[in-house]
Amino acid sequence: EIFDTNLSMDAEEFDYDYRCKELEYGDLIVDILNRIGVEYVFGVPGGGIEPLYDAMARSERSGGLRTILARHESGAAFMADGYARETGKLGVCCTTTGPGATNILTGVAAAYVDQVPLLVLTGQTQHGWFGRGSTQDSSSDGVDIVSMFRHCTRYTSLVSHPDQLENKLIKAISIASSQTPGPCHLSIPIDLMRAPYIGKFNQQPVQPYTAQELLPNPNVMLRLNSLLQNSKKAVLVLGKGAEIGARYIIGLAEQKQWPIITTPMGKGLVSSLHPLYMGVYGLGGHPSADAVLRDKSVDLIIVVGSVLDETETVCWNPDGLINNKLIHIDTSEENFHRSAVAKLHVLGSPRFIFKKLLHEANESNAYGFVRGDGNDCYHKQFENLNNAELQVGENKLPPQILFHHLSATVPADTRIVVDIGNSFLWGIHYWQCRHEQGDYTNLFRLGLGYGSMGWGIGAAVGTAIANPEIPVVCFTGDGSLLMNGQEITVAIQERLNILFVVLNDQCLGTVKHGQMLANAEDTSHELPPIDFELLAKSYQLNSKKIKSVEELKQFDAEEVFAQRNGPFLLEVMIDPDQVPPMGARIDALNDED
Repeated sequence: EIFDTNLSMDAEEFDYDYRCKELEYGDLIVDILNRIGVEYVFGVPGGGIEPLYDAMARSERSGGLRTILARHESGAAFMADGYARETGKLGVCCTTTGPGATNILTGVAAAYVDQVPLLVLTGQTQHGWFGRGSTQDSSSDGVDIVSMFRHCTRYTSLVSHPDQLENKLIKAISIASSQTPGPCHLSIPIDLMRAPYIGKFNQQPVQPYTAQELLPNPNVMLRLNSLLQNSKKAVLVLGKGAEIGARYIIGLAEQKQWPIITTPMGKGLVSSLHPLYMGVYGLGGHPSADAVLRDKSVDLIIVVGSVLDETETVCWNPDGLINNKLIHIDTSEENFHRSAVAKLHVLGSPRFIFKKLLHEANESNAYGFVRGDGNDCYHKQFENLNNAELQVGENKLPPQILFHHLSATVPADTRIVVDIGNSFLWGIHYWQCRHEQGDYTNLFRLGLGYGSMGWGIGAAVGTAIANPEIPVVCFTGDGSLLMNGQEITVAIQERLNILFVVLNDQCLGTVKHGQMLANAEDTSHELPPIDFELLAKSYQLNSKKIKSVEELKQFDAEEVFAQRNGPFLLEVMIDPDQVPPMGARIDALNDED
């Protein structure tokens, strides 16, 4: 995925309020972040990082970046993740030393697997106290946090001397936003952050390296052109990284009348009403997409912007994407290691590649948006949603109907953030994206690579902070909310336009159904009967509980967003016996190979 390269900002825009004290190295950190255009830093303060928070407070008074107070450090990383996905810019999060740093690790790992650019700043014990049993010692002689981050970041380092700070900070920012983006981490001792800074800050613009749109090799493009011209029927598969070229990819499909499918992470790039759209291939996907790939008349499978992991390939099924029909197109050569069987690898920007292909096709209007009633082969999978067996009574609502109905009633530009658990399985399969004409934004967001429960709640907050004018829906489960639901109070504090939809089945649904499908023991998935509507009232949060299809149809999501009264919590008592589309995951777990 290509991220925004316009990070530079004129340092003279910021007139810091330093009336109370001399400059510190903490102020230097904030000055650099302001000069590259950072708007928000998500985090939780503490003694080990207090000098940075002091500097950020001085910056905020002067019109610079401001802090967003998370409730848990992992939530701060999830928020930075959501912010980065919505803006295409660097997400920044910070925390204190010791348990603050270890708490944030899960959120950092999630961004690492999903290739989201984050800058992670953690406090560190002061130098003279390393290894002496100081409180929350996370130095190399204590709980070695820098080494822990080494396995889930693109770059991690201790800033051991003031002269290293500026160079290492720019290096971390540059690596985070490179061709293969991801989190980068600096551990900064408290005595270094509060050390006096002698002199004035550099007034020159800061221009860290950011990912560039690569032109493909001309010889590779000739080979690609030849393969496409000789193809009788190809399938275009859009992953998350296809967003920058989605307009032209879909345009080529329209010109060639080739079917389009997406991976789960790319689901939100294509309108479900597009007549060439055949659904999702991968975990929670659709039989129509699988049927397209198994069609013997298909001779090319063109995958754009996918890491080709387990969830996107149905456990690397050779009858799906991973075979010698594959052409793999990506902006990062690191993503090619899973496609060694491919007929061709094309390294470059999807926008450059498909814009050129479309131009050479010489088709007027080739990349215009096509409206229609949707492809019958895809949409017939949902014809029975309102049949009698799914109308299960007043106190149980089928999640299939919940997702399908809400997708037809929220504004078309709504960002959908789906948490891990039953939510993402139902969402991948039943949510119907409805892009407005000319919109190729990825509307459907998942933290699927690492699969962290509660990711969606924090990511929704970061998304709404990044783009407060756009409605956001966050689907989460009672299990995820009990893990990270406290981050909803951040949305309340910031008055964000988020509809939190809580699927309440009084259990860990994927665990329960996974045990059943795998013939495992039926154990350790029950949750108590929590009244989340009542919990919302204790938060002074507008809320409603619904238990039936009729109550769902009476709920007006558009009106909730139109009122702009801050977040809203919709508790849905779903039918716990409806089995989500998770067969591929069970097959993978039971695979003895």
